[in-house]
Amino acid sequence: MSTVLAVFTKAPVAGQVKTRLARDLGDAAALAAYEQLVEQALRRLAEFADDHRCSALWISEPHAVAQSWLDLLKTDPGRGNGQDKPVHVQTGADLGARMSATIAYHFAQGAQRVVLVGCDLPLLDAAYVSEAVTALQDHAVVFGPAEDGGYGLIGLRADEQHLLPVLFDQMSWGTAHVMDHSRARLRRAGVDWQELALLWDVDELADWQRWQALLQH
Repeated sequence: MSTVLAVFTKAPVAGQVKTRLARDLGDAAALAAYEQLVEQALRRLAEFADDHRCSALWISEPHAVAQSWLDLLKTDPGRGNGQDKPVHVQTGADLGARMSATIAYHFAQGAQRVVLVGCDLPLLDAAYVSEAVTALQDHAVVFGPAEDGGYGLIGLRADEQHLLPVLFDQMSWGTAHVMDHSRARLRRAGVDWQELALLWDVDELADWQRWQALLQH
């Protein structure tokens, strides 16, 4: 197991996903939008798997949809590695703790590289993840920075797992400063990193409209 793609999702519960979008569309429509985003992302990311990689779905809490989402993340038998891709439940007090625990888990299972991604990013696909894996050949950390100041992808090598506290402890999650703070921390630690092309996620009404326009092309 050389590379693991760990996919983070929230359980699809009305009123608990895309809450900012729900202010304009309502809880039901925001939930439907989130489900569509996740399902499209999983189909795109399934193309990443090959004989040397595996993927895993990490959901915020147990939910009946998890198995069907996992099935979307699987590739055709001829392209996969024959291993089951399990569903895991995220654990940790905040987003940083959940991401750190996820990455540490896969390193403990023998992964040499872990790339962790979110599922509400219309530009995220298998080619983007492959670019992240390539970047990890020469860099300790790779980010898929987001327009809102955060990131939608982070990758780390097993030989750099001592950086988990640097990357994830006491970070200002949910703010526009996450990427800036991550850069500053790595700079102080003397660590090199690579940033890929900017991503954007669907949080506000304008993002939703932008996504709908993208779907029409």
